[in-house]
Amino acid sequence: MAVDRLFRRSPGSLPALAMLLTLALAAAPAIASRPIDAPDERLVIQVSEDKQHEFRIHLAVSPSERSQGLMYVRKMPDDVGMLFVYERPTLISMWMKNTYIPLDMIFIGEDGRILTIASDTVPHSLATISSGKPAIAILELNAGISKKLGLAPGQLVRQRVLPSAAKGQASGKDSEH
Repeated sequence: MAVDRLFRRSPGSLPALAMLLTLALAAAPAIASRPIDAPDERLVIQVSEDKQHEFRIHLAVSPSERSQGLMYVRKMPDDVGMLFVYERPTLISMWMKNTYIPLDMIFIGEDGRILTIASDTVPHSLATISSGKPAIAILELNAGISKKLGLAPGQLVRQRVLPSAAKGQASGKDSEH
């Protein structure tokens, strides 16, 4: 009823709305076609003294990159993820709006260690997923990877942009790219 009144009062609104919807729909495939399977950064999680797992990752450092995240991505290789990095430790809350694939969200503390893991998050959910404690980063991987690889709180995450890099333990850009 209110929408009907809006268009009666503003006859030009309908074409403007149609134009906005067309532009939004046209942009969605461009976003979805990001090369998610070809990142040029590396990240390592030290599971034990003699065992580690390496991932190829995309970095989400700016507010716009963090806001976009993995939205509209419909498929991602198991060894690929996205690392959301923040300037300082903070309580971080995420949701799965416009995210098509279930994810494991690995919250990382200022010391570069895993704080907590939100496993098997639900695509398109608006439920809040929180770090529960101040975190400096979040690593998003395909759902089930954390359990499959035995990832757990306390394990060290190494990547050149994380605080653990200052201790000389960094993994970084892929030298092949």
